[in-house]
Amino acid sequence: MDITNIKITRGNPLIMGASVIGNKVNFAITAKNTSQCKVILYDRETGKEEKFKYPFALYTNGGCVDIREFGFEDGKEYTGNEIAKIMLQHKFYEFSAERKSFKYFKEDNVIYYSGADFKKG
Repeated sequence: MDITNIKITRGNPLIMGASVIGNKVNFAITAKNTSQCKVILYDRETGKEEKFKYPFALYTNGGCVDIREFGFEDGKEYTGNEIAKIMLQHKFYEFSAERKSFKYFKEDNVIYYSGADFKKG
């Protein structure tokens, strides 16, 4: 996927979520009490899961989590799923979300985690 040629145009705000319309993708969300949001694009074809080398700081929607005593090993690389498994062992149940997102901020050596569950009804 070549993301250098992406054009941003006005879409349809009434079709919520991500929708393919012709050869374009429409993104629409409701975001109360926020001044910005981001769409993160990745190449699904590679199938590679990003790895994060410890030590790193870990933030969730609740703030910074002190993970120094959780058994992470210096110099070892962890996938997002491996981090989630360790966090669940320490009763951080938000890491059980169906859809997990780990965003790494290299300049600060920080991983920001967010998760979402999808429920019917």
